[in-house]
Amino acid sequence: MPKHDPKRYYRILGVPTSASDGEIRTSFRALAKLFHPDRSSDPNAARKFQVIHEAYEVLGNAERRARYDDLPYEPKPHEQRFRTSGPIVCSNCGRITAQPRYVIYHYVLSAIQTFIRPVQGIFCVACAKRKGLEASAISALAGWWGIFGPIDTVRTIIRNARGGEQPREFNDRLLWANARAFLGTGRPELSYALAQELLTSKTDNIASAARHLIESLKAQGVKDGPQLKHQWQFSPGAAFLHFILLLAIPSAIIAYIPPEPLIQSIINLPATISGQNRADPNICSEPPQTGQVLEDHTNWFLNVNALEIQNRSGHDAIVKIRSSASGRMLISFFVANNATARFDRIPDGTYRIQYAFGKTLDRYCATFLDQLVAAEIPDAETFVTSFAGLEINHQVLSYTLQSVPAGKTYPDSIDASAFNAP
Repeated sequence: MPKHDPKRYYRILGVPTSASDGEIRTSFRALAKLFHPDRSSDPNAARKFQVIHEAYEVLGNAERRARYDDLPYEPKPHEQRFRTSGPIVCSNCGRITAQPRYVIYHYVLSAIQTFIRPVQGIFCVACAKRKGLEASAISALAGWWGIFGPIDTVRTIIRNARGGEQPREFNDRLLWANARAFLGTGRPELSYALAQELLTSKTDNIASAARHLIESLKAQGVKDGPQLKHQWQFSPGAAFLHFILLLAIPSAIIAYIPPEPLIQSIINLPATISGQNRADPNICSEPPQTGQVLEDHTNWFLNVNALEIQNRSGHDAIVKIRSSASGRMLISFFVANNATARFDRIPDGTYRIQYAFGKTLDRYCATFLDQLVAAEIPDAETFVTSFAGLEINHQVLSYTLQSVPAGKTYPDSIDASAFNAP
């Protein structure tokens, strides 16, 4: 690390003493995102964020940086705590893990209506496998007993068998946090190895920061060593256990119930439960609740900005959020007549908001069969998170839907194909 760093400000920001103003600013932004108390799961995030901010207040100003470079070394207590704070631990077993991962598994619960729930956390490899098997076991026991339960159960257990969802950006930040933590606790070789894994990262400016860290460690005499074993590779053995769970209940049912009556009961199940005529199987049997997400094509999992919809149209509504750049549908959710729904997982960005009214939902409860009106808010909406000191302020937009242009929206009419496009 830097040869002359009186209060270790360069080390805190992960840059050499020769770093340019742009490099210092880039490293600060990456670390501020990683350790912001509202985003980080690290229990010491608030303290680390303050130390990072203090370092940038000095190095980010040319005059203060020049004065700092002439200071003798004077460590402060909070700096010492930052340097020696431990690496990330598994949220399940509490043990230190060199390669932590934020993993999301799902389980299915069905009793006529089907619900899919997440199991998520920052895990070591062993705990992640155990949590995935637990989620699949719950699905295998309780997921089959709804109209669409079998489909969702099979899909969910297969997804768990493949390792669940592992958001790349979030996990790159975890590895970068550990690389710095191991450096601060006197294990530069491990810090070096983790930084090597991040050289191809496309998250923020972590790849650049990792490159600077490797250069600084080389300057101190740390040499290339063997790369860390990639512990998160697909495991055929673990996947086999998931598939055993997947087949357990169907195998038991087939073993104790004659196949023909079973097949006939499955065929008759939708009509029996919903009370509808089998000649009309395309109607939603259980209307969704207000605010229920109908389609989700995102990896949004943080509570950031919010969209609030008040439906005063006289009809049920479906609201869709689309990417302004690509037009791709990201989220759709249901708002019943005379109800208010709030969706609060919208990251910063620019989006188009569409809505449609109708009376009858299709069998998947995702779109209207008798669409009465489809419209789009004329201007794309931009969600921006602002900062005031250490406070973070998220944006909330609110709209009132009317069957005719009124209230707070003046919509542009669109045809059904534009609204139902993927």
